[in-house]
Amino acid sequence: MSIPANRFIQVFLPKIAKIAAKASLNQFGFGFAGDVLFEAAESFFKGAAPADARKALEEIIQKPAEFAKNVEAAIADQPAEVQAAAKLYFDQVPNAIRRGALTLGGREDIARGTLSNEIPLLNANDLWDLIPQSMPNFKVGDKPVESTDLELTGFLGKGGFGEVWRAKHSNRPFSGEVVLKFCIDQTAIRSLRSLQREVELLDRLGQSFSHPQIVKLLYSYLDRSNPCLEYEFVDGGDLEQYMERRNENRLTPTELVDLMIHVVEPVAFAHKHGIVHRDLKPRNILVSISQGREIFKITDFGIGGIIRREERRHSHPSGTSEHSTMSRGTYTPLYASPQQQDGENASKLDDVFALGVIWYQLLL
Repeated sequence: MSIPANRFIQVFLPKIAKIAAKASLNQFGFGFAGDVLFEAAESFFKGAAPADARKALEEIIQKPAEFAKNVEAAIADQPAEVQAAAKLYFDQVPNAIRRGALTLGGREDIARGTLSNEIPLLNANDLWDLIPQSMPNFKVGDKPVESTDLELTGFLGKGGFGEVWRAKHSNRPFSGEVVLKFCIDQTAIRSLRSLQREVELLDRLGQSFSHPQIVKLLYSYLDRSNPCLEYEFVDGGDLEQYMERRNENRLTPTELVDLMIHVVEPVAFAHKHGIVHRDLKPRNILVSISQGREIFKITDFGIGGIIRREERRHSHPSGTSEHSTMSRGTYTPLYASPQQQDGENASKLDDVFALGVIWYQLLL
């Protein structure tokens, strides 16, 4: 039996088809695409009670894997260009709703997979703060890192650092895929380019004190028109997806303790060498399968702390950071300690706090 697409997909898919029809005009950015997506947000509320709208969004964040299946079913008979555009957009939706809900308030609510009643959901303007407001800047097949043979093979999502894509070296067909994390925000780009030497130092640190459970930073391209970092690719999804797969065969408390020990080990190793993560969350804990055994790997080590130091260097006298977009991007509010959210210096306790939140979520 086919899985019916929910209301959000039904409303947004025709608008995304309209965007895809204009893709040849290079209008995947905010402009045209943003206007059309706002039209979809308006349509979402027509004939729907606010409670129904809230329930539809909560179903997306509670069951992202089911949402992805609904998308696949809905786009199956669409032209190839519409399928590609729809997948690019809808893949962003669950995480965008979570991020938006955290920004608007209700840490405990979003941890339970619900939206706080303090978040109004009455019209398109309310929904606009909870959904992706533009299409990704690239598409599969693009080669956005000049002077390299890196070709994009799949969109992985958006995060505080920018857009995240799978890629391959087209001139090295047997080298395997990598992950490219692009910095899109122009203010953040100026900050990142000044970090070239510090990122290289972090890279050398990773090579000198490598750990099998820390995802390797392979190369930095911060001097390019589309600055990005190249990481090793871990095929197996993240901890959030892993727990969704285990939903029918839930882990026992003892098994969860064993899982957390494996997660804590690489974090403790990094702390020993003076690196604090500052953005630990299920999406930064990747799962690799080796000989039938799960290996949990941590990605994005140290980048958040480095960027945060640079922001403080450019802070206004009032104490408000000039790079406010990147400030929000260096941590995820649900997992950030109160001290971290107050802008205090990086501490190992920030990671301990985040690990506690993750463990609490796993137990529930």
